[in-house]
Amino acid sequence: MKTLYVHIGAPKTGTTSIQKFCQENKEILEKKGYCYPKFPWKYQVPPTRRNALFLYKEIYDEHGNRMKEEEARRAAGGFRMVSELFGTFENVILSDEILWHAFYKRKKTIWKELREEGEKNGYKVKIIVYLRRQDEYVSSWWNQIIKTGAKTPQTGYEMITWEQYSSKVPKSMHLDYFSALEEIASDLGRENIIVRRFQVKDFFGGSIQTDFLHCLGLEATDEFLIEKEYVNLKLSGNAPEIKRILNTIPGQTSEEKSFFKNVLLDCSPVFQQYYPCQMFSADEARAFVSRFEESNRRVAQEYLGENESSLFAGEFKQDEKWEKNNPCMQDDMIRFMGEVSLNLLGRVNEQQQEIDRLRREMDRMKSAVRNPLKWIWKRIRTKLGSST
Repeated sequence: MKTLYVHIGAPKTGTTSIQKFCQENKEILEKKGYCYPKFPWKYQVPPTRRNALFLYKEIYDEHGNRMKEEEARRAAGGFRMVSELFGTFENVILSDEILWHAFYKRKKTIWKELREEGEKNGYKVKIIVYLRRQDEYVSSWWNQIIKTGAKTPQTGYEMITWEQYSSKVPKSMHLDYFSALEEIASDLGRENIIVRRFQVKDFFGGSIQTDFLHCLGLEATDEFLIEKEYVNLKLSGNAPEIKRILNTIPGQTSEEKSFFKNVLLDCSPVFQQYYPCQMFSADEARAFVSRFEESNRRVAQEYLGENESSLFAGEFKQDEKWEKNNPCMQDDMIRFMGEVSLNLLGRVNEQQQEIDRLRREMDRMKSAVRNPLKWIWKRIRTKLGSST
């Protein structure tokens, strides 16, 4: 039967690697009957590889007013295009990690709409979701918020501390995985939800790309281009706290936020070398995950068919818990300031080189204007010399 595969994340589980893989292998996938389509609408998000935005994305005009009619028009248009694609392909793939968040508040009807569209147009809907151990998911998502300067549900600002975030994690993260999956299953059925662990040792074929192919029912043959997995680098050591404070500077442009982010990403390996740390202590991480022990057990049992297995195995990292008043903070601030200075100096040097080049070009043009015949003769001699 024709199948719409909807990959919904969860966030921080290698989604970009999957999307890049689907884009780079578009032609091979299509030969095998799988289409990873591109839709015509533009959104205020840079990556064009996210092709499921029409399912949930809110749209606003230049005055900040929500355009619900336009949202509905795009959703209808997207579903229509998917149905048309099934005239050529047996399978269509959509992917966006924020779908894991979206059904909490922004689009509660999303699974019902997918089911109804499938029933109306003769295709079934299968959900693919990767789940990451809760402590790793939370700390990684907070790191992403701080790194990008994104606004948060709690404060509306990009300056939330780790203590604030970890003590009141947004419900939209769906850390109770079993309840979240059951909500999807209530519309689409458990049999149509493919659950995978985001743990390298559990990836079929050893990589997220080969594992995703396995979810689609495909074998990772030599035809597929499988490049090195994309790594969404995180801020390490004292870098998140430095970036969090920088986020409090009002009126920053996206370019300015990106500048600070990139400098701190460059600094992070050194920061982590001198101060190897993590946001949860090992005991805190263990206690945090234990809150979801029953939920995790039921996911393993009901969705993976593993009656005696825990959903997540492995040790908790023993790195020191990050503390603000750590002895490396002052040194790291000096390193950061030095890196910023060197970065800016490099840009100044590049601009000076460009200015010098333009001045030389201007001098040549002035000479040509003052002595046109001499300039023409020089050009002719140059050409004659190069042709011999």
